[in-house]
Amino acid sequence: MGQLFYKEWLKIKTIYIVFALVIIVSLAQIYTGISNGINYTSPSNYIYKILFYESFNFYGLFYGNLLLGLGVGLFQFYKERDKGRVRLHIHLPYSYQYNITSMVISGVLLICVTFLIEAGIFLLITLPSIPKELVEPLFLKVFCSFINGLIVYLATPALLIEPNKIKNVGNILLTILIILTSITVNTSFYSSENFWNFYLLALIFEISALYLSFYRYTKGYIK
Repeated sequence: MGQLFYKEWLKIKTIYIVFALVIIVSLAQIYTGISNGINYTSPSNYIYKILFYESFNFYGLFYGNLLLGLGVGLFQFYKERDKGRVRLHIHLPYSYQYNITSMVISGVLLICVTFLIEAGIFLLITLPSIPKELVEPLFLKVFCSFINGLIVYLATPALLIEPNKIKNVGNILLTILIILTSITVNTSFYSSENFWNFYLLALIFEISALYLSFYRYTKGYIK
């Protein structure tokens, strides 16, 4: 298992570092934005703007998480599909389900660890200057972008491997609908029970689509 994780890391380390830097820059800009907002007005006025105008700037942190998921998924699975390496997993000592699951878990763990660090830095930046009651919905929006990144990550290998073009179009449209829905909903959605139900169903769909794509691939849709 350790060797497989290391092999996956070698495939994705370049793109991971690039988008990890994007996230770091976004966090640095958030810190600068909070400092400037407080210094140029006052703490109370800055908090008033966040509360009534939802003027908090995330400086591309949403897109950094999305691009991280997309980049890791592409770099991890594109060559597996393009060079036909996926077929080799059928003939390895372990089952292809085990091999594919190990690959996916390695990507998921990397994205999760990245978010834990990102979340810790975000809270360190916001909590000293913004009331906890306001930090919670802001943090939930960041958490939402992390889940979106996971969804994009899971969708990417499914789209690369899926041999049925009609199913691929359906998967693409549903994934885009999930992301757009999560971005456009009202802020109150993030603290509601529907938030968890929505993402639970979305993750179940993407995981199912991923494994069905590999299953159809191994059944000979692609020769």
